[in-house]
Amino acid sequence: MVAVFVNVSAPTLEDVELVLRLAESESTLTKRLWLQLARPTWFGQFYAQGHIERWLDSDDALRGRSINWMGNAGAKHCTEVADLLTARKQSPDYVVWLRSVTWRADLHHHRQLLELLLDAVRAGEINPADQNIWLSAHGLAEHQPLWAIEMLKACFVESPSALALGIDGKVTLFGIREYSATQMIEAACKAEPQAFAEAFVPHLLAVMNATHYDRHEQHLRQDRHFSLRLREESGYGDVDDALYNGVADALGDWAQTSPETIERVLQRLAVNEHDAAQSLLYRALIAGAGTFAPWAAELILQGGNRLEAGYLSDLQWLSREVVEAIAPVVSDEIHLQLEEQFRDLPASYKSPDLHYRLRSFGYTAFKFLSALDRRRLSPWGLRRLQEYQRKFDCDLPEPPTGITTYTVGSPIGGPATGKMSNTQWLQAMAKHDNDDRDLGSEIGGARELAQQLEARTAEDPLRFAGLAMQLTPETNAAYPAAILQGFGEAAIPEEAQHAVFDAIRHVMSLGLDNCDRWLGWAVRRLYDEIPFDIVEMVLNRALHASDPVDNSPVFVRRDDHQPGHDLFQNGFNTSRGSLAESLGDLLVHDSDGMRTELVAPHLAELASDPVLSVRACVAHTVAACLRYARPTAYSAFERLIDADDLLLASDKLDDLMIYIGNADPDVVDPVIDRMLSSTDTEVRRAGGRIAAFAALQWGRPALMERALASDVEVRGGLAEVCAARVDRSADSELVLSTLRRLMHDEADEIRKKVGVLAGHLRGDDLRPYAEFLADLIASPSYVHATPQLLITLQEAPDKVDDLVDLAAHHFLDIHGEDVADLRTGAAGEAHYISDLVVRGLAQTRAPERITALLDILDRLLELNVYGVDRAIDGAVRN
Repeated sequence: MVAVFVNVSAPTLEDVELVLRLAESESTLTKRLWLQLARPTWFGQFYAQGHIERWLDSDDALRGRSINWMGNAGAKHCTEVADLLTARKQSPDYVVWLRSVTWRADLHHHRQLLELLLDAVRAGEINPADQNIWLSAHGLAEHQPLWAIEMLKACFVESPSALALGIDGKVTLFGIREYSATQMIEAACKAEPQAFAEAFVPHLLAVMNATHYDRHEQHLRQDRHFSLRLREESGYGDVDDALYNGVADALGDWAQTSPETIERVLQRLAVNEHDAAQSLLYRALIAGAGTFAPWAAELILQGGNRLEAGYLSDLQWLSREVVEAIAPVVSDEIHLQLEEQFRDLPASYKSPDLHYRLRSFGYTAFKFLSALDRRRLSPWGLRRLQEYQRKFDCDLPEPPTGITTYTVGSPIGGPATGKMSNTQWLQAMAKHDNDDRDLGSEIGGARELAQQLEARTAEDPLRFAGLAMQLTPETNAAYPAAILQGFGEAAIPEEAQHAVFDAIRHVMSLGLDNCDRWLGWAVRRLYDEIPFDIVEMVLNRALHASDPVDNSPVFVRRDDHQPGHDLFQNGFNTSRGSLAESLGDLLVHDSDGMRTELVAPHLAELASDPVLSVRACVAHTVAACLRYARPTAYSAFERLIDADDLLLASDKLDDLMIYIGNADPDVVDPVIDRMLSSTDTEVRRAGGRIAAFAALQWGRPALMERALASDVEVRGGLAEVCAARVDRSADSELVLSTLRRLMHDEADEIRKKVGVLAGHLRGDDLRPYAEFLADLIASPSYVHATPQLLITLQEAPDKVDDLVDLAAHHFLDIHGEDVADLRTGAAGEAHYISDLVVRGLAQTRAPERITALLDILDRLLELNVYGVDRAIDGAVRN
């Protein structure tokens, strides 16, 4: 039946009325009917009779249908769709509708929709970092490059966040990694180089000005985005690289094709004080050397900073490339002036190393002199060039390299350390008692030799336990610490355990602070066998070790800044933090409560540690005390959370609250309230997770409603837990109803988190979730649920042909011809559709279902989708 309606080329009023009568009762069939009729041929009649507008102003289900139809209305009905949206600009849901419609539409056919989208971006209503905005514009640069430049400018220049800086001092938007955005930049700058350069040169200069470092003496300013580049960085990887290289390439094309119109832009670059601006200028002058050689020579002859354009490994090489490009075309007089400037050009950097200065003397002059036309050099210039060539033993200087890496190795190689006696080890430790080494040397010191000692200890813990007994307080701490690390890596046989414990006691008696970090690690394979006095030792050092001294993190993520989430990892990489973690593990292995009895009186002191990351580790110690000392653990928990809210974002705190809440949720309720009200985004997200768990497992549905009404951070945590517990919640009705609401959340990041639920249903019977999954397929979250949902359907142990039908049709409605374009993600997922349809055909005997599934195969074959032939051939063979 559906196929009959879909194939109607010119629907009439009677056809519309028939559809409305058939769809009066809700069913899987009618849902599929509405999805399949969302196409240009039907839109006109439904719009003319006011149905599209009525749906848009109705409840959520009808509104979703309207948005779907508007997105699939095609270029013919662009004006009607834009008018519908424009009339509702004041609606609180306007931006959500606009995003949904533009996501489905081909924007290169919809100028009015594009203008609405760009207006929303300029107004700050749509974040340019949202992946969907770029997916909406797929193919825009190919069909309408000037429109693509408008979109790029709206996102990166005119957006309110265009110059917003992150904690790293960089423009936050330039840090997004979105392939569709960089692909658009690359295509637009090549298609319309002049328009692209005019749009972005001023903004790049503004970014340089906003992100530059303090000036060093009289040098050009360096900035955090574009300075100190590698010579190989000419591609379009990240947004900042893509825009910078796109502008450079566009300026080069413009300088070659229309040099008479570019000079104003080049002059603006020439007077700018940033090195990245001068590099853009020089790349344009190199491309347009035939026209701009006299001016380029004039700039080079100014010397000073004009010779300081280059790359990370050679700060003058780009200036040399300018000289090399103009040398064949400048006049003899200018060529001679350049030669005279370069013949004895001194180095701009004066090394404090006298030997280095002598070895490298003349290299800067050689670098530039060799870039000139050798045939036009004066006898004096040629003679000087030959002198340099003999001194540096090469005809031309080496081009800049990328990053050079090397490994600093042990002063004694691995095979040799395997044969060393204890006496030789002690002699080696005395000889290599520090980490001093020459710059660039590949031979290390104590640290590298200690790595060999760690490996040997792991191989033979009994033998090196004996060596440990000979160490003294004067031994470099790297060596006893390495033995402790080796014990932690070793499988220690029963006959060696007594010696290992004695070695641990002796090492810790040396009073070397660096060994505290590895005490707990040394016993991690012996938690059940460890003597009581070593448990006391771990407790003592957990209380009194000097490291860490403050809240300074051991590491900070470069891009995904999550200080709360990383608290435990930072704490674990300190002495007190690692010892608290090990103490918790020892308590987990407490078979009779004696260890807990030892630790419990000190639990509050441990929970009061002044360093937040250590407290994150102490959360594990408190949790381990719940078995034998629950009241004491509750008191320590209250002391533990009497700290900055950020602690509540730690995973270990989440675990502790769940352990407590499973028995006494009233203890945790005030903390959840605190988290949901926190000013810290990470804490609110963690609060959303705990609130969801409490609602689903502890019978607190009011927390679910509160979280749903909260901000995007709270809803994000909520969505994570609900998606993960879709098949294992104590309140299955609540988890499914919550996920249904989150599927339509206004924030794409929330819809993306909902999409992961499909993976949690893998291998389960799907019939109990059939209606729920049908709603997921019809929702905006569906795009994020693939390919995991498709794989889950493929592996379902029960009959799912109806869901296959819905999923396949909606997939093709969303992605259209992209399923055949191997450059897109949709093409990579399309083979799942082929396999699923074949499976659906094998499961059903219903004629209408068979027809619908065959229609999908027809569309896939018509589009020449990769993998569909293989799926059909496999089905035939089977």
